[in-house]
Amino acid sequence: MARSLERIQQEITAQEKAIGLLVTEFQTIYSQYLTLLGQALHQQLMQASYHVCTQGYPESFLALSFDGRHQLQQDLRKISKESQAELRSHLERWLKEWEVGEQFLAVKLPKMNYPFSKLQEEIEEEIAKTLQNISIQTNQLLQDRGIIPHKLPSKVLEAAAKSEASTEMNPGAANLLNLVVETKNDEDPEDSNLMRILAINLRLSEIEFSDSSLTVTRNQIRSLAAKGGKLQRDYRKIQRELAIAKAEAAWRSSWFEDN
Repeated sequence: MARSLERIQQEITAQEKAIGLLVTEFQTIYSQYLTLLGQALHQQLMQASYHVCTQGYPESFLALSFDGRHQLQQDLRKISKESQAELRSHLERWLKEWEVGEQFLAVKLPKMNYPFSKLQEEIEEEIAKTLQNISIQTNQLLQDRGIIPHKLPSKVLEAAAKSEASTEMNPGAANLLNLVVETKNDEDPEDSNLMRILAINLRLSEIEFSDSSLTVTRNQIRSLAAKGGKLQRDYRKIQRELAIAKAEAAWRSSWFEDN
């Protein structure tokens, strides 16, 4: 037996409230996750940079003056702080778009065909881009200060930071890669040498592995995304049921038997 319009509308209201609460919880958990990620990112970036300077190119690092080494460390901290702010900006932009209120429930939610899992994927894509940019900036800084050899073209270093498939992970430390590149002599194009390069390549999986609280929060996000997906599917089914019930009522209201 078909349910009454009143019963269907009551269920829609309950579903809207549940989705609104879940969106708020999703925002809270993601905020915690990005805060933890920013802290772990800072530690991992400093550790990876330390490894490049002391294990990869100790002679080049020692060639810097005391002030030069101190300034390099300060610049690395600056990159880290800027990256933390960039991570927060991803969340703030999303919070503004998904602000829960009457406007969201009355206008956005009924038309929303946007799975929480897809939202999670898009945020993680932005995080991956941020990590790539930090890797590129850090490698460029290390090259500018003479740590990473200048013989390596900047474009090669940039491409390597964006591609995990073509690089070899360094077994000695996280968020590093080993590159073997061919360098050519400008005066003699046929004269080339192979050069092994150690560089920064921040990876979300390795950053998370270093901090168990990040893994726990990530699992909470996945659980909420799955729950949100089910709520959205149920909500669309109830909307469909409401549309059918209204159409049936409209049909009956305009139907008159022939005399």
